[in-house]
Amino acid sequence: MHRRPAADGSNLEDDAAKRETIALRIAGNGKPVHVVVLSKRVDRIQVILEDGTHTVFCELKPTRDALAYVGHSMGRELVYERSRAQVQADIEAAGTALEDSGRS
Repeated sequence: MHRRPAADGSNLEDDAAKRETIALRIAGNGKPVHVVVLSKRVDRIQVILEDGTHTVFCELKPTRDALAYVGHSMGRELVYERSRAQVQADIEAAGTALEDSGRS
């Protein structure tokens, strides 16, 4: 299948596939990992750690104090250092941006 580039030179399929990425921290060594967000809700965030042949999914849940989100994958603890309140604000801001872009 031949993919036609958009007027700006980008691939139309790539534009449709653009997703939010976030940075997680690996607990223990503090190394940052950038992941693609599949879904984001206040009660959980689902992400893809690696894409392709060895796709790895992870679900992050809020900590008891609601100051971060934590998940486990490949024997490592992953931390998203944003509070529940911050994630709720992100979700609302994204919803507002989508609503505004739909208006003429």
